[in-house]
Amino acid sequence: MYVNAPGFTPAAIENRNRGRFVLLTAKRLQYLIERHNEYGFTPETIAEHLFEPGAFQDDRLDQLDDILHERQGAAESLLRVIEALELKGDGGHSARDLQNVLVGLRTGEPAPSIQFIENSLTLLSHPTLDLVEKNDEGYKLTTTLQSAEDLLTRFSTLIDDAIDTGS
Repeated sequence: MYVNAPGFTPAAIENRNRGRFVLLTAKRLQYLIERHNEYGFTPETIAEHLFEPGAFQDDRLDQLDDILHERQGAAESLLRVIEALELKGDGGHSARDLQNVLVGLRTGEPAPSIQFIENSLTLLSHPTLDLVEKNDEGYKLTTTLQSAEDLLTRFSTLIDDAIDTGS
């Protein structure tokens, strides 16, 4: 059960730490709503942090920010995979081929793992996105990098943020 109020006394927080209540101040509720609106995270994404009894403290907010930063990092890496496909051009390419391209770009960040690239290619080739096509030779981009970015930005502002940071 959640209890929302402008604030809580230390005694109320201590008392609730022993119960099954989550104390959520109005300021922290506002933070959650802003993050939901900005990044589109769902309650399921942060459930373990939301449902832990006690007061919703700053350390939980820090944990949520860490989750958002991880998602943004994944979005940046996804865009890097698309960029590698565009740089490789026509033909089929494996995850290892794309990792070599990303290593060669030397962006200052480590290249995504082969497993991440394979997962990204699977996601990007899903019929709902259809940005990548798999054939006997491997994967190839079915659109331009800009078109892929445009499509992906409709899914989340995380992609927008990744583009703005120059990934």
